Amino acid sequence: MGFGLFNLQILRLNRLNKKDPKMLIQRFLGAAVPLIVLALVAFAPVLFSGYIWLDEQLVADSRVVRDPMGILECWYTFPGGEYAPVSLALLWLQHHIWGVGAGGYHLVNIVLHGLSAVLLWRILSKLRVPGAWTAAALFAVYPAFLSSVGWVSQFGTVLATVFCLASIAAFLKYDVFEPHTRDPVAYRWALCFFVLALLSKTAVALPLPVTLLALMWWRRGSRVGIRWKHAWRCTPFFLCLIPALWAMAFAHTRGEWRLTGESVSWSGQAAEAAWMTWYGIGKTLVPVGQHIIYPLRMQGVPFPLNLLPVGVAVIALIGLWLYRGITVVRAFFFALLCYLVAMAPVFLLPRYDLLRYAVTADYWKYPMAFLFVIPIVAGGTQLLAKAGNVGKRLAPLAAILLVAAAACHTYALATAYQDSVGLWEKTITMCPDNWIGYQNLGKTLFTQGRYADALEPLTKTIELNPNDVQVHELLGTALRELGDLEASKAHLAEAQRFGPNIDDHGTGGPDKADAGPQGLSSFLNVDIMPAQRQRDILHYDERLFTAYDGPALDDLQASRRAATETDLATAKRLIESALRADPDALEVRYLAGYIRFLDNDMSTALTLLNGVLTEQPRLIGANYMIGEISRQRGEFDRAMGYYNVAV
Repeated sequence: MGFGLFNLQILRLNRLNKKDPKMLIQRFLGAAVPLIVLALVAFAPVLFSGYIWLDEQLVADSRVVRDPMGILECWYTFPGGEYAPVSLALLWLQHHIWGVGAGGYHLVNIVLHGLSAVLLWRILSKLRVPGAWTAAALFAVYPAFLSSVGWVSQFGTVLATVFCLASIAAFLKYDVFEPHTRDPVAYRWALCFFVLALLSKTAVALPLPVTLLALMWWRRGSRVGIRWKHAWRCTPFFLCLIPALWAMAFAHTRGEWRLTGESVSWSGQAAEAAWMTWYGIGKTLVPVGQHIIYPLRMQGVPFPLNLLPVGVAVIALIGLWLYRGITVVRAFFFALLCYLVAMAPVFLLPRYDLLRYAVTADYWKYPMAFLFVIPIVAGGTQLLAKAGNVGKRLAPLAAILLVAAAACHTYALATAYQDSVGLWEKTITMCPDNWIGYQNLGKTLFTQGRYADALEPLTKTIELNPNDVQVHELLGTALRELGDLEASKAHLAEAQRFGPNIDDHGTGGPDKADAGPQGLSSFLNVDIMPAQRQRDILHYDERLFTAYDGPALDDLQASRRAATETDLATAKRLIESALRADPDALEVRYLAGYIRFLDNDMSTALTLLNGVLTEQPRLIGANYMIGEISRQRGEFDRAMGYYNVAV
């Protein structure tokens, strides 16, 4: 293929002999496959990086993804504060293929990103943009997209981008100048892909109707413009936005992700969002020094100076519109308009993502910010084409060098993802006053068993975000492992005081309280459990009892009800009957041990529960009860071991 890959005239499929479908397919694959391969090569180190930040919470720790019936539940839940059932359902499917290993999820993300590059190439070719394949190749390896492609938690972003680009490609096939050549099936496909994008990640699909209008305006020229009959074609797309925006606002305000820190005014949020817009454009055009999070820059800037970035955005839009007759100016107007629409949630929803974490996230640049790169590539291609034979010979070499440099830079940045400790240390250097970096560094060190090293970042996290339940638990466990039992107990008590329903911003989320009505972190403390919470123990192993259908079923259920109602005399009588009917059943022996535990017959309870754990050592309630019994006997090390298993 050689230099021909970078020659738009060769790759433009509408000039191929359509009577030869074999040649058509060969030419298409000859251009499409290298784009996917480029993406795989540039982002290859991500395949071995494991989970990053919210990835584990979304996959390994997500009840919806793990549960066999989660494929149904994903359609009426809001994990992460957003409604994205299609992406969640596909994560569920991946979980039942790959399990909890991160490599498979990363591979899917990279392949989807490569498919987006292929679709972008076809769209740019349809629009007759010079250097279409070069721009698509640069998109496939672009360093600024590492946060989106490299995080499993951004699967919805990458998937929605594929659907959005597929919708645009189908719409362009329908939106032709000759009415008799329009393909109504393509229009229906465009609408279907848009709906799938909304159900994958609404924030990504939000600007698509405006983008379609802008594309029709672009194709008809700045002086001709578009008429109402053209705009009417986008009406169904705008109508689809109404329920999607309602679901987005509902998920945002339903209270699962309560925030810490000071509240801000709308002007303060608009200032941060506008700054984030310009900063994202700058980091896209100069993709060096990419980080996981960035500090907010407009905090503390007084009104009205803090609205300066907003004013610059408005002036830029007006100025570009006034000079829209120039092709390159029209291209940048198109890019800025679409990017500002994509940023609308950050401007309009109270304390949306950037203020949820007090960060400027890289994944907001994907994919809209790349619109600012395309005119630069197209302009460079045109300049070389006008330079005569020398320029035409230099064009393929320049394209190769550009794509290779971007791929190498992406590869180097992706390699850093394999060192979680170094990644979060770098983040702390960038944002020394943000608790997220300290929290994740402490969690990473704790997971590696480096308890002494984890103390400093975990303690700093508590200073910056005092109600972080999971960090209190991790700090308490680390101190226990280091032998400081008094300090350990203090932090476990703090975790209990805050309770299970206080969100810890990405470390637990809605699924954290899923274990039971009191929440595991709420009652697993080195104190005697209150009587009302003792009745919750069996809830943690609910599936064990619901699966039982043996001969002692009636007595088992009746005994459990009696124990829950604190009628221990009836409970003991019924469980004895159940033991006679089915003495080998693990469920019956577990309930018998629980009732003996409630009745303070600790010796019998310990014997029964130890027997249960020999068969199923990961039962939460059984481990907790043995921990309580050991604590009451003064066997604190043994008690902590069982508590730790339960946690």
